[in-house]
Amino acid sequence: MNTSKSSLLTLSLGLTLAAGCSKTASDTTPPEPAMTEPTEPTPVVATEPEPTPEPTPAAEPLPPVPPPLSDGEIVAIAMAANDEALEHAKIAKTKAKDRRVKAFAKLMSKDHSDANKREAALVERAGLTTLDSEASRKLVEDTKARTETLTSAAKGAEFDRAYIEAQVQVHTQVLDMIDNQMLPAAQNAELKAEIDALRGVIDAHLSEAREIQAALTQPSA
Repeated sequence: MNTSKSSLLTLSLGLTLAAGCSKTASDTTPPEPAMTEPTEPTPVVATEPEPTPEPTPAAEPLPPVPPPLSDGEIVAIAMAANDEALEHAKIAKTKAKDRRVKAFAKLMSKDHSDANKREAALVERAGLTTLDSEASRKLVEDTKARTETLTSAAKGAEFDRAYIEAQVQVHTQVLDMIDNQMLPAAQNAELKAEIDALRGVIDAHLSEAREIQAALTQPSA
């Protein structure tokens, strides 16, 4: 009986050791890797290409600055302006109706006739020679166009409006030439003084012409 207990004890101890060894052996097995869900690729969003900036247009070249006028060219412009005023005033004597227009034409005839006489005497004293220039040629061409308009205008109210409009145009044109070309370029002291005096006459004529023009556009005119 003691032999049986001893055998049972030995068998039980052996089973315990065997189980321990089995557990130890299983613990040394490396764990299986964890399964992960496959990651979907990030969708690529199509972007519109940046618009190509339009090239900046090149600035237009400025017109060439005309060369300074000579004294002879300045005199030619002044006389051409006087001649236009005298020619148009002559037409107005027979075609104008409004009393203010008639009075203005009479003033033009006197003032520009006096200016022509002064300038002719100056040319002789200073020994100047009148010379054409781009500015004087343009003034002459514009005079022809305005003269045609006045010649074709009907006598009376139509002519009155056309005549005063022409005077506003030419006096504005000549005043601009005096300020920007004639006075800055004048060399002869007498000539400079004459052009400065002519500027005052032209400016006064322009103001009066504009007043008459405004009055002629009124319903009662």
